[in-house]
Amino acid sequence: MNRRILGFLASVALGVSIVGWSGRAAAGNDDQLPVGGEASLYGGAVIATVSDGAAGYHNPAGLSQSQRNQLDASITAVGFRFYTASELLRSPSGEATGVTMMEFVLVPTSGTYTRRLSDRVVASFGIFSPRTQFLIMQKALKLTEPTPQGTDWNVAINSIVFTYLIGPSVAYQVSRQFSLGGSFHVLYNFEDTAAQAAGAERDAGVPPQQPFIGNSQLFVRTTYGLQLGWGFQWQPREQFRIGFSMQSPGLQMLTWRQTTNSAGISLPVTSLGATSAHTLSTAEGFQSKLQLVLPLRAGLGVARFFDWGRLEVDLAYQSALPESELGPARKAVLNGRVGAQYRLSPTLSLGAGLFTDRAATNASSFGLVHVNMYGGTLGIATGTEHRLNPGERAKSLVFASTLGLRYAYGHGEMGTLEVSPIAPGSPVARPFQSPMTIHEIMLNFGSALNF
Repeated sequence: MNRRILGFLASVALGVSIVGWSGRAAAGNDDQLPVGGEASLYGGAVIATVSDGAAGYHNPAGLSQSQRNQLDASITAVGFRFYTASELLRSPSGEATGVTMMEFVLVPTSGTYTRRLSDRVVASFGIFSPRTQFLIMQKALKLTEPTPQGTDWNVAINSIVFTYLIGPSVAYQVSRQFSLGGSFHVLYNFEDTAAQAAGAERDAGVPPQQPFIGNSQLFVRTTYGLQLGWGFQWQPREQFRIGFSMQSPGLQMLTWRQTTNSAGISLPVTSLGATSAHTLSTAEGFQSKLQLVLPLRAGLGVARFFDWGRLEVDLAYQSALPESELGPARKAVLNGRVGAQYRLSPTLSLGAGLFTDRAATNASSFGLVHVNMYGGTLGIATGTEHRLNPGERAKSLVFASTLGLRYAYGHGEMGTLEVSPIAPGSPVARPFQSPMTIHEIMLNFGSALNF
């Protein structure tokens, strides 16, 4: 095989490896979903004031504010994300095609059971889901070269990702002004990604006379690990409360992984005849290896109480992580949140919030997204008390519910592809970054029973 063909095959290998990107598809940030009813009302600004079962996720010290046993559930009833990438595929000559797609989300974000063990100790067990993604993308681009038949290109991605944190939390009320809390969560993360890219000259005959390349990847990974958390809430004065929380980096302990990679090439060469090649590799099995899969997280919140309600300002930090086989490199990010509560009556209040959710990864490969999200929340919280007969273990039952509407807008870049006609000596596919926007609308419904 001559050098010209070897050079072409090398360029094809580079192109299809870019298309595959090792199964790492990412189109959302870490705080995609509001965890818990209070977070859905106040834009996530709850570190200093959280008191529902989701305190086990945001700041376990907040559990000490619960005066009763509590069964709490929060569900994102309806969620839509609209993605627009102006150039998912383009050619060096300026031909391009974009994509607009919609993702539908329906997922429980938290479910908890909280119990007061003593006057000072409160324990809780919770299941939290801060992120979910179900994304389908496919697009085709027809190039005019080579004339007269041209070249057809197409790509398709199907990505499913969800993360759960499951485990107990406990809070200890040191004094009326100060509480400490800790959490121990099992991390469960699931990824299922299928990617395919192919190009061929149109109506150029049947293989091997027709120039053709194709690449597909199937990637499934289930990760089990641990994450620890702790925090405090301190009320130095009646009008102010300070909260601090920290979650350790998520540590992978066991991974099950299954991959299938397939690449094929068909290239007619007049001087040597037709050349074709195909590669297929598969791998499956468990791996026990300690690696960091989630960043360290720390948050600081300050709340000011008024006669009409409260106002809270939070800062949330995520540490950097180096690139690994588990994901792309992450940079450190700092997000801000502001939340306000306005009490209309003892049993009815309004909530509103503003938040940022900045991206930690770059759009360095095809399928990766770097989009900074900015949004707001608006909602209502109600509580109804029902008295019980004398002699019952509890004097009354309190039914509480929250209904929050969340909107977010994101702008950034997506890793996309520049493709060329299939010809020896020319680059077949190379990455570039295309502008991308995201509109997100979610309705979050939460309910709780206090007894």
